[in-house]
Amino acid sequence: MRDVDDWSGEGIRTIAITLGISPVPLVLQVKRFKPAAGDITYRCWRDGNVVKRTELEPYALANIRQASQALKEYINANVMNALVAVTEDENNDELIRETFRWVILQYQNLRVSSYALIVRRNSVDGCFRIC
Repeated sequence: MRDVDDWSGEGIRTIAITLGISPVPLVLQVKRFKPAAGDITYRCWRDGNVVKRTELEPYALANIRQASQALKEYINANVMNALVAVTEDENNDELIRETFRWVILQYQNLRVSSYALIVRRNSVDGCFRIC
């Protein structure tokens, strides 16, 4: 991992993004950079047979190591709620829902240092916690 070297001189901005796995946003710090040859500052996607493209402002993670840590903490804090949401969404195929139930059960049966991890849903906020 390596931070960007050529910043535009503007300050750091804090952004909050959702990844579609939790209503809780991931909070990151970004900074405008000076694009170099080969940098991709656009996003492409298909809409049927039509390729669409939009230009993006040139922002990069302000500190890659801090962003990596923030992502790890985000995943640890939100993964169980995201897994449960998949099992509860009746729009998902039953095979998918059953697979995610199995993943949750396996997680609950993990043992660390001969102590069982107990995962409980908090009655106040509905979030899962490791006890």
